[in-house]
Amino acid sequence: VCNNLQIVNSLMSLQSRRARTAAETAIFAEVQRRVTALGLVHSAIYQGDDLSSIKLDLLLNELCASTARSLSDVETPASIRVTADRLMASADLAVPLAFLITEIIGEAVFHRDGSPTASDIRIVLRGDGANALLTVEASGPLLPEPSEAGGNLGLIERLTRQLGGTHTLSPDRRQIAVAIPNVDSAER
Repeated sequence: VCNNLQIVNSLMSLQSRRARTAAETAIFAEVQRRVTALGLVHSAIYQGDDLSSIKLDLLLNELCASTARSLSDVETPASIRVTADRLMASADLAVPLAFLITEIIGEAVFHRDGSPTASDIRIVLRGDGANALLTVEASGPLLPEPSEAGGNLGLIERLTRQLGGTHTLSPDRRQIAVAIPNVDSAER
């Protein structure tokens, strides 16, 4: 699966060279980040001790490192810092979580016209019993104003619901907190 997803990413990279505008290039980059996130979840499944659970702290660190690398490829001045407790979750939870983080970072870094903006992003994942709290903070707005066209707030809301969680967005739109149920602390 991972090899096939890498091939898909390579094909998209080749096609993105035909893009004529920053917005077209951003569309390809957005899809590539999503495919990469899916590939990282599949890698995490097979790297674990059992195929039914994923170490979320390792996945989150790898996902953010990969995203930071992809942003440096497009000369986006972004810094992503991660702090995560040792948590485990099913693949059914890890996939939408990886997509959620990818979408939030993408929204924080790219303007609606596809051009990058400088961002300092901090991601924290803390466990509390069988639940977790994901907090993402940025130096600028994480999400566009509701009146702005093209934002992915609807997708972020659907991914949060898929996780069975709830989210809270700060009034200045620089922090989003997502409560996630059914996460276990990992003793390893």
